Amino acid sequence: MAHRSARLSVFSRQLLVKRVLVDGWSAATVAEQLGISRATAYKWVRRYPAEGLPGLEDRSSILREEVGQELQRWDDGRLSFVHKGIEAVVSVEAWETHTIVSAGAEVAPSVPSSPELFEYIASEASTHIFGHLVAVPIDDKNANAGVRLIFSHRLLGDFLDPDELVTVAAVVALAAAEIRTEIDERFVVNESKDAPRQN
Repeated sequence: MAHRSARLSVFSRQLLVKRVLVDGWSAATVAEQLGISRATAYKWVRRYPAEGLPGLEDRSSILREEVGQELQRWDDGRLSFVHKGIEAVVSVEAWETHTIVSAGAEVAPSVPSSPELFEYIASEASTHIFGHLVAVPIDDKNANAGVRLIFSHRLLGDFLDPDELVTVAAVVALAAAEIRTEIDERFVVNESKDAPRQN
């Protein structure tokens, strides 16, 4: 059974992969039929050869268990979790009479600015059910310095329990890792060993 925010059930993902890899349909055609983006269709088609049927299963519940065991609590109250080299940080702060939960993960510390990159960010905006991808200039004075890519999400936390904060960390880390893989495939990422991963 798919988790609540999944656009495709596991069966639909299997059908998508079969139609593209076995039946020879284009990923774009199958994506249109299933009501998903091409990027989402390509994600599942790429994942299957590498991971097989388990790669088409929901990951959030598996990752949530992993996060619960490896979640770090900072002295200032923030929570963090590292997944595939990407650190997701969750902070809780007061806002008027409410509680705001902010979660973020640096997807890439330095990516060259290009029209293709910004088109990718704009076109992918609607594919993320939970969170969004933003580009932050590395140097405001030098447009050629590139951008940092950050995946983040904010939500009202008035009624969240600790388990749900763990889920927030898991989902942000998982999404950022998947986006990082796609960014690495499509764009040149400038990452030095000394570049800190901060949120």
